[in-house]
Amino acid sequence: MRRARRRSRPAPPRAPPADPTVQVDSLAFAGFVLAVAAGYHLAPARLGPAWLLAASYAFCATWSWTAAATLGLSTLATWAIAPRVRAGEGVRRPALAAGVAANLAGLALWKWARAWDPALEPLAASPAAALFVPVGISFYALQAIAYLLDVARGQLPPERDLVRFALYLAWFPKLLAGPIERARPFLAQLARPAVVDDEALARSAALVAVGAVRKTVLADPLLRMIPAAVFTRPAAAAGHAAWLLAYAVALYDDVAGYTSIVRGASLLFGLELSPNFACPFFARSFTEFWNRWHITLSTWLRDYVYLPLSRALLRRNLRRRNVPNLLLPPMAAMLASGLWHGPGPRMLVWGALHGVFLIAERLVLLARPRRPAPRPAREGALAGAVVFVAAVLALIPFRMELPVAAAFTRCLATAAAWTAPDPRLGLVVVSFWLDWVQWRRGELVFLRWPRLVRAGLLAAAALATFLATRGDAGPPFIYQRF
Repeated sequence: MRRARRRSRPAPPRAPPADPTVQVDSLAFAGFVLAVAAGYHLAPARLGPAWLLAASYAFCATWSWTAAATLGLSTLATWAIAPRVRAGEGVRRPALAAGVAANLAGLALWKWARAWDPALEPLAASPAAALFVPVGISFYALQAIAYLLDVARGQLPPERDLVRFALYLAWFPKLLAGPIERARPFLAQLARPAVVDDEALARSAALVAVGAVRKTVLADPLLRMIPAAVFTRPAAAAGHAAWLLAYAVALYDDVAGYTSIVRGASLLFGLELSPNFACPFFARSFTEFWNRWHITLSTWLRDYVYLPLSRALLRRNLRRRNVPNLLLPPMAAMLASGLWHGPGPRMLVWGALHGVFLIAERLVLLARPRRPAPRPAREGALAGAVVFVAAVLALIPFRMELPVAAAFTRCLATAAAWTAPDPRLGLVVVSFWLDWVQWRRGELVFLRWPRLVRAGLLAAAALATFLATRGDAGPPFIYQRF
């Protein structure tokens, strides 16, 4: 008699390991901020910077202790080199070159390592890989370089207080994804007593509420609803135009939402962070677009790539139609932006496209009179539409590898690409409405509305954020990957 085989029951799925990191849009981050703020305001004023520095390194260490160690080494090296940059002409150039090269080398090595081995992605599931992730290096490396160059130019003296300088690079709200702060305004804030009054608290609440809505209510659902096949196997999908628009809006709301949240959190300590996004989809020129999109990166590229190269070219030829000056500075700045986002060819293509847009715009302006008449509203709206469509189309190589991007572009010429969009894409309309209100009336227009309306909006934002985050945790902020 044959013994009946016992069916083996499948093992229950293992729960994913707990994530030790503190995501900026999580309740853990909110609790961390409130605990740090309570300690900061209760501690003696002279201990305030040291407390904030310890909290910033603790926040960094939730990602990995090696990330905190890398940040500390970069900080010590930059702080030690800065006085030698101003020590005299004989020491200045070698010290400056060494400091800039060291920060660039660390940034470049990390970028190329990620391109060579995807397991080193900062958000990789492997705990071993996470140990070697230099969190925030894309941002604090640029801050360190800007500090050294500003000291060399005599725009600010070397900072003698190591704690304050370390806090400038490590300040935890901006550590993961910017803004890319300049040393002079940030260090000046640390040098004076922090003021957190009712106005600052109101601004903080408004910024956090708007940022949470952008991230959890708009960006996360839009990113989740985009079918995976659209950006991996475009020929097997449909509605490409609508999904590309959804991705563009989700990308914007994700990064703008991050900046809004951390700016609001930083205000609880009396520290003002720079705005990073200002309704870029309403820009009417490509120059204006880059003055509104990732503003702190754009100004960094302007001050340390575009303007030095332009001045060097103008010293040789001051004519208005200096062709190298028309072509090289914008292309160099945009290629540098592409390399900053990633070393692969697709990011270079994305940067080169924006370089071409800026060059074409400069050539058009060159053909116009020096003082053109104000543009009619209809012409301005048409220019804005052209800028928006071009910026969205440029995201194709930004999002996809080049062969897939080519296939996606071909699909846009088919009828399937323009099928009826998903009704849930009404979130795109909500995002544009929010931008339109801020574009017309100012970023914090909501604080000027009647008190009852403000209270209702704050309650609605809190409820919408709560409902949006009840399920699975949303994807991490996109710029944390850079």
